Amino acid sequence: MFISLWHNFFSGILQAASLAFYILSALFIDNFVIIFVVTVLLAALDFWVVKNVSGRILVGLRWWNEINDLGESVWKFECLDHEVGSPSSDQWHFWNDISVIAKEQALNSL
Repeated sequence: MFISLWHNFFSGILQAASLAFYILSALFIDNFVIIFVVTVLLAALDFWVVKNVSGRILVGLRWWNEINDLGESVWKFECLDHEVGSPSSDQWHFWNDISVIAKEQALNSL
């Protein structure tokens, strides 16, 4: 439980940091290129943490790319069953954090 709490915490912090930096940086930084680069780097770090650390530990997410016999790229996705793995509250927090941040980013893009 304690380890799951830290995974949820860092995942949420990275998502909020990316969004907060994009919104608040215009007050302090006049260069849009710096704002864009730092925001993309924070978003990429968040994606990596969600994909490789918290997503795998909390909800058992796993995805990878394979090349089939025809030379086509095929993506494979896996997720643990709900009965196996971490408690349901951790899974709920993980999916809730991802969906809330995605909705906030969609609203900010309008």
